[in-house]
Amino acid sequence: FPYFKKNLFDNTGVSLSASELTLCAIMKLGLTTKEISIHTNASVKAIEGRKYRLRKKLNIPSDIDFTLWFSNF
Repeated sequence: FPYFKKNLFDNTGVSLSASELTLCAIMKLGLTTKEISIHTNASVKAIEGRKYRLRKKLNIPSDIDFTLWFSNF
């Protein structure tokens, strides 16, 4: 996704850290929370927390699926 970072910033206006961008890219691939935890060597609870904070930072309503939301970029 060569323009993912630029499109994400252009549409949200939010600057993300490298780890947040990595999480966004992984979620764009459609991996589940458990799969993300396995690949990043983090606990499921830690990934859930990171996803929650990212959702708040990007102002994504809780009724919208991350994978569908990121597919727009």
